[in-house]
Amino acid sequence: MKSQLIFKENIFIFIRLIDHLIHYFYIIYMDELYQQISDDTYNSILTTLETRYNELQLSLTEIKEELDSLYKYEGLAWTGRGDYKQAEIEGTIFAYEVFISRHESKQ
Repeated sequence: MKSQLIFKENIFIFIRLIDHLIHYFYIIYMDELYQQISDDTYNSILTTLETRYNELQLSLTEIKEELDSLYKYEGLAWTGRGDYKQAEIEGTIFAYEVFISRHESKQ
């Protein structure tokens, strides 16, 4: 009887441990995925901005206006937005900010 109780307690502890490990690795995976999406978006948008600026003669003022729109978009309905979309928006905004900063420092 006592050995059955100890066995059940050990099984319970083991299951909780497995549950915590799964949760821990899921969080790590999601953080890495979030960062990867943000980084990929940043690189893609930065390249696109360079192309638009150099080849299509887009002005820095127009790019700043787009950034302003992105700030507004980021603030809209953020509670219903998933993590992946938020990572994409953050990567996009960061690319715009870096692009503008680089080109303003050149002037």
